[in-house]
Amino acid sequence: MNQAVNGLYRIPCRIGSDKPLYQHVLANGDTVLWIDAGIASTPEQDMFPYWHRLAGEAVAEQTHLLVITHADVDHYGGMAAMRNKLPFLTAMAHIADVPWIADTERIIAERYNMHAADGMGLTPERIAQLKERSGGGGRVDTALSGGETLQLDEAGQWRLIHTPGHTPGHLMLWEENAACAVIGDAALGRGLFNTTGKLVAPPPYYDCAAYRQTIETIRELQPDIVYTSHFPVMEGAAIRRFLNESLDMMRQLDQTLRLLPKCCGYSLGELCLETGSRLGYWPETAWAGLSDPLSAHLQAMFREGAVRVEVENGRRQYYFQ
Repeated sequence: MNQAVNGLYRIPCRIGSDKPLYQHVLANGDTVLWIDAGIASTPEQDMFPYWHRLAGEAVAEQTHLLVITHADVDHYGGMAAMRNKLPFLTAMAHIADVPWIADTERIIAERYNMHAADGMGLTPERIAQLKERSGGGGRVDTALSGGETLQLDEAGQWRLIHTPGHTPGHLMLWEENAACAVIGDAALGRGLFNTTGKLVAPPPYYDCAAYRQTIETIRELQPDIVYTSHFPVMEGAAIRRFLNESLDMMRQLDQTLRLLPKCCGYSLGELCLETGSRLGYWPETAWAGLSDPLSAHLQAMFREGAVRVEVENGRRQYYFQ
């Protein structure tokens, strides 16, 4: 058990064989606030056993709330399993992410398979895996906009802050008196690590301006301790270093694109290969994951007139000006 403030618990989980996931719970007497639901199997595998060991028979008498920080299957996929055990669960999420949480086909089409038009579509096996992990999605009872405060008495007053960039409706939780932040995937450093501490994937953000502002928002809060969904707990200088790395990764990706030769067009796949090989942070098998942040940078560059897009043989080609 890892507590930052009274009533905050952190549950170590895992996705597959080597992806770390941390679930967070706030508890005050009869009220339990779950922060995210993991993938479809996480509640039965990790969350419920942990809470039963802690709360015992009182679980059935408690009021259970769920805040979904954002629409990704590893954050909302366990909602259906939670409702099976906790039929009076109240689920909350930002209004911008509610349609994706409610509709698995839609989130696959609009988020996970968004690069199909660039020739980088998902395999049928990956789509099937996402559907399984999503648990079928489901209804959100309360749509949030950010700015709401959850009063949990001795467990604190937690403000919900809209922190887009990773998704349009990402939320973080902030307890001012404890200077404690639970940020989900709001900032992602240089990318994601496996359970052995190896950097294995680029940071998936989708809107450069929003993601940059979110990082600055977290910095301006000056948290003493930060909890994320995929990284170790951070305090003091480690927080500042992580936020600086997040911004610096944006700068490096942007600069790499701008320094590419301007004599020819590039497909998104070619840009992933160029960027992955030039920066060298991630294994080659992960370079395709650069399609997410690179698309965000390409959109920003298109708006400023630094890149033009043409369709050649049914595929988009990007030309740098």
